Amino acid sequence: MENIFIPDKTFLRVSYIGYQITYIKAFENNEKIVLLPNSIEMNGVTVVAHRQMFKSRGTDVIVDIQHSLLKDFGMADDILGKLPMVSGSNGQYSVFAKVNTAVYVNRRRITDASELSRLQSKDIATIEVISNPGAGYDADIDAVIKINLKRNTDIGLGGMASVMNAQGRRVLDSEQVQLTYNTSIANSFLTFSNSSSRYSADQTNLERFSTDTSEWLFKSNMPHWKSNYYNFNLSAGSSLYFSNGGIFGGQLSLSKETGQNGGYSMSQMMRDNVMFEWLSSDIHSRSNYDQWLANIYYETKIGKKLQLNFNGDYLHRKASGNRMNGESGSLTALHTVRTDNSMTHSIYAGLLTLNYAVKDRLSLIFGTNFSYVKDNKDNNGFDNENQTYRSLLSSKENKYAVFTECNFSINKLNAQIGLRYEIFKMLYENPLANAILEDRSYHRL
Repeated sequence: MENIFIPDKTFLRVSYIGYQITYIKAFENNEKIVLLPNSIEMNGVTVVAHRQMFKSRGTDVIVDIQHSLLKDFGMADDILGKLPMVSGSNGQYSVFAKVNTAVYVNRRRITDASELSRLQSKDIATIEVISNPGAGYDADIDAVIKINLKRNTDIGLGGMASVMNAQGRRVLDSEQVQLTYNTSIANSFLTFSNSSSRYSADQTNLERFSTDTSEWLFKSNMPHWKSNYYNFNLSAGSSLYFSNGGIFGGQLSLSKETGQNGGYSMSQMMRDNVMFEWLSSDIHSRSNYDQWLANIYYETKIGKKLQLNFNGDYLHRKASGNRMNGESGSLTALHTVRTDNSMTHSIYAGLLTLNYAVKDRLSLIFGTNFSYVKDNKDNNGFDNENQTYRSLLSSKENKYAVFTECNFSINKLNAQIGLRYEIFKMLYENPLANAILEDRSYHRL
């Protein structure tokens, strides 16, 4: 057979993934073959993943707001009632119909329900629906809705404005403007919001009932009855972030609300189509309150396994109201009834916890919290400009608690064991009579 391999024209092809192809003469004595790396430039790669919106943790549900369509719903009030196990609206919510449901933002318990109407859903990371609160919460709390906020990573100055109007039995409107300024280590905000509710109607009520001997007709006419409420809020706050993952921040807000309602009413009572009594009333009432709310928080890591958290709140509310009712009728002499009331309400509260991560799936929590609530109420009643009654009520409530929790998980099993000890003291007094109405304390484990 003729030899088809010609030494000068026969080559060996050597290749390997990631290296350039090399050709060498097949009949040369090459003891070492060197391949050069080959750099390959690829087009951009897009990785698409779907994150689970709802996660379960024992009997609790964790909702991922940041990575779902709920982040664009508007305000926190717009999404809470749509969560699993949650029902309610306008700041009043319950979990599995449990009446005493507390709402938290991070570690701070909400004391002003209107705050949820000013919290934007885009600023929420997750929401936890806790149907069986652990030892870290007050013993009288049946369920908890915990809103966890995300850190705003957009650098620079930002702003937002929103307007809402609704027409129904009442005309509702709400306006909000928010300015933010963020750096790599701090988030700051300033928010102004205004809302109002207006109602005007011509209303007639008619009731008919019968007895064994007569037929009665009760008719009430309320022309041009009006009810108006106005509220505005100004809030500012800032958060500082540290390199070790710690955070220090606070916020301050002022709220004012006024309300007015009243009008003229004419009532008639007839027996067997004969006038029995008529009564006319001219009613006007007004209410208002001013509220200051301050919050401070601090979170830091101590070493690799220990984390310290502190949260403190102060709230002061001053409210007053009055009602004037001028009455006259066929069986009632012309007279004027006036009531005046005022109230001050103060809260001091704090929470301190230490979280120790024993292992990846085992952690211990030690904590203490306290609260001090003080109320003063003053009610006055007058008839024809003469004082007829006055009542005063002063109350003080103190609560102290220490608790510990152990959280662990094995595969899909999550368990929580805790112990809480509370001391509660209450004192109710009537300053007018210099009398103590209630003075007691109790310990609860």
